[in-house]
Amino acid sequence: MTNQPTETNLRANDRTPGRWRWNVATVGLLGIALILLVSPMAQAASVGGANITIRAPFAGATGSGGSSTSSSDCGAGRIVHQPMFWASTGLVSFSVRAHATSCTGAYGDSGSATASETVTVPIAVVTGNDVIHAKWTVDASIGARLGGASCTLTNSTYSYCYSEAYAELSGYAYLYDLTNGSYWWSTNYWSGAAASSSFYDYCYAGNCSTTVSGSQHVSIAANAVWNFRPHGLNSAHSYELVISWYADASAYDYTYLGMLTGASETGWVTMAGSGYGAWLDSITVR
Repeated sequence: MTNQPTETNLRANDRTPGRWRWNVATVGLLGIALILLVSPMAQAASVGGANITIRAPFAGATGSGGSSTSSSDCGAGRIVHQPMFWASTGLVSFSVRAHATSCTGAYGDSGSATASETVTVPIAVVTGNDVIHAKWTVDASIGARLGGASCTLTNSTYSYCYSEAYAELSGYAYLYDLTNGSYWWSTNYWSGAAASSSFYDYCYAGNCSTTVSGSQHVSIAANAVWNFRPHGLNSAHSYELVISWYADASAYDYTYLGMLTGASETGWVTMAGSGYGAWLDSITVR
């Protein structure tokens, strides 16, 4: 501090009005410059809290899975891979499949399978944080396929044959405050994917027609990002980010006053096995 130009450390021959005014002006200008330089940084630091990025392994994260199947006559649903979550890598995986074929004399055939996995990740916040991003990488295969079908209708007044395969993959996310029970849904939605294929042969009031939609296959190799804008987060509260994945596959055929032969339907969602899955890349809180 010995270089500060004050009355006590200036030599007698330096104490001139001109010299004194120049030093004060210099210090003043430097002070203004420092204020202008620092104020944007202070303003930026005052908006929100510190940035927090969470990556694998996700400490304290848990997964809860569920599945179901149904079968009727010559149809069946199957869980190919049970739903699973690995906190060490952030991987969610499952696979479902449904298949049905028309049986001679059968009234209707159906099969369905569903699987879900809900991932819960505890997150810490700094008071003032109000933006959260949860980013996933998804690789999956979804399809619906029909085999050859032949329908013989026996009543032109009203009769039909129907054959359908369907599959879908979806997900949603929300933020939950364990301290007071409040929650926030994401501000955006992940569209997911679906595939369907159908055959419809019918007669009504003497008019008959056939409608066919071809087999579909959808490959997903993309990011799924959920965004949140929860205002008023409190560092004294405990929060969880909850992300749920869901898959459904179904196969179905049915006749009324008709006979359906040679029909087969298959629907599937594959999000397990080599190269397949949904990986939680990161959670950013700012």
